[in-house]
Amino acid sequence: MSSEEAFAPFNGITREQSAKFVVNGLIAAGVEVTLDPNANCTFGDSATFDPTLVDSINAACGYGLIRGYGGNYHPKDVVTRGQWMTMLGRALYGQQAEPAEYWTNYYSLLKADGIFTIENAYNDVLRYEAMLTLFRIASDKNEAIGDDDNLDSILCQLIGTCDDATDNTTDDTMGTGTVDNGPDLSDVAGSLHVALSPASPVGGFIPNKGSNINVMKVDFLAGDDAIQLNAVTVKLEGFMARTSITKVFFVDADGIPLTNERAFTSDYTARAVFEKKFVVPANEVRSLYLYVATDSGLSNEVFNLSIPAMESVDANTDAVTGNFPIRSNTFQTTAYSSTTVGFNGEKTDATAVGSITQELNIGETNKRVGKFDLNIGSENNRDIKLQTITLRNADVVEGVLDNVKLTQ
Repeated sequence: MSSEEAFAPFNGITREQSAKFVVNGLIAAGVEVTLDPNANCTFGDSATFDPTLVDSINAACGYGLIRGYGGNYHPKDVVTRGQWMTMLGRALYGQQAEPAEYWTNYYSLLKADGIFTIENAYNDVLRYEAMLTLFRIASDKNEAIGDDDNLDSILCQLIGTCDDATDNTTDDTMGTGTVDNGPDLSDVAGSLHVALSPASPVGGFIPNKGSNINVMKVDFLAGDDAIQLNAVTVKLEGFMARTSITKVFFVDADGIPLTNERAFTSDYTARAVFEKKFVVPANEVRSLYLYVATDSGLSNEVFNLSIPAMESVDANTDAVTGNFPIRSNTFQTTAYSSTTVGFNGEKTDATAVGSITQELNIGETNKRVGKFDLNIGSENNRDIKLQTITLRNADVVEGVLDNVKLTQ
């Protein structure tokens, strides 16, 4: 990556670019690395290196973070998530045992520290995923680093313009209001880029009988025009009967369903149609969460869900891009059922849910404005701990109620 390029977070990273990422990023994050006396940094394909990245390659190799194979560095190959985990792990935890799937021990350590929580080690690591991991490392090393100034500092280290004051103040590619998250869409009206979010669920075990199970978070980036989504088709992959998942649907960040609920057809696809308007504003990212319900009674069914192709995204544009198929992480059913938590609001008429009819005067305190009864299902005979509850008020009371609290 040269200093003239935009950051392009949805793009991948080549091995020569990753050298600059990992060296400059770790330095900016305050990580101390030492030279590896056993590092062999003589590569048969060194003539193909980007001249601006030679120093970074030598440094990353000298620190023992990146190694070639077969006598070559392979500078133009794209870095996988497993390779990126390994680079970071060697820097943070030192050399670990590297079995055939060499990244596994590093992944366990990174996941335990909350630095890298995405599986799919064979997928390409995206630039914004790499940036996010470096920022998490920086936040862990320095509690004061979680502000925008430090984020900008790491980013400019990666881009390589920090030493040039003029470039840092005049580089339009990173200026306020300029799109730099995704492929270059500035010349393409009505473009939409789709990617698996770094915050997508990491996979693991799910109940073989359960509802509202979040299995995938998908990011949508619009170009210079706002894009409205009409439908998204998802596909069931792996070793699972299509009837084991009774419905799939998309929700927004507040958990509000946006699409209809669909079952998988005989070709293992389900087309979720938007019943509520979902628009991605121009030059912005919006996220959707894919939920499923299971009712199989079977254990050890292993599956992924995917958006198989750009044609799977029905929107008011034909210019849809992404690294298709876009797959979730891997899930496996196990023999337990999720417990139902029911909320019943007191009612004074057919339309007032969770509210009571009474006056609320300005300046009043400790005023009860609602009451809810909770009913917990008996599945598994377990106690349930509620961690958060989100309440949504009507527009007419926006800014009127303050210090809302829940009491038992």
